[in-house]
Amino acid sequence: MRAFDLARFEDEIRGVFDLSLESFADNLYYAPIEWPEFRATYEAVRPILDPELVLLAHDESRRLVGFLFAYPDPGSRAPGRTLRFVDKTIAVAPSARGLGLGNHLLDVLRVRAHGRGAGAILHALMHVTNVSMRLSARHETRIFRRYALYQWTP
Repeated sequence: MRAFDLARFEDEIRGVFDLSLESFADNLYYAPIEWPEFRATYEAVRPILDPELVLLAHDESRRLVGFLFAYPDPGSRAPGRTLRFVDKTIAVAPSARGLGLGNHLLDVLRVRAHGRGAGAILHALMHVTNVSMRLSARHETRIFRRYALYQWTP
């Protein structure tokens, strides 16, 4: 496991893109986007990206098999607010599932967030049937907001 290398931004984000396609292929609520759109999305957050909060896990052949993408919660930076981090995305390749990699990535994030004075980590936009709910449940967790999905058909 290692931190994101900003000097290799293009290669690093491409790896995250490829693993996202593989990892979320069977997720009912995942809609893949094309590489240019994905790259543009992450290029927009590049200036605020903290490499120590984007964790990349590789197997013995150096293939990316897991990642966790987190960032400081902008809403928690106001005076008097408790610093929080947002765990935006965690993904593990199907070939690496069941090994505890997702738990390990979250544990490393928790240690790093605590070391920076964070009082909480938000696990963003998780469906109640996703594996990520079990990963989050290992620690003190609570649901603080619910969302509804709607479909518009013209």
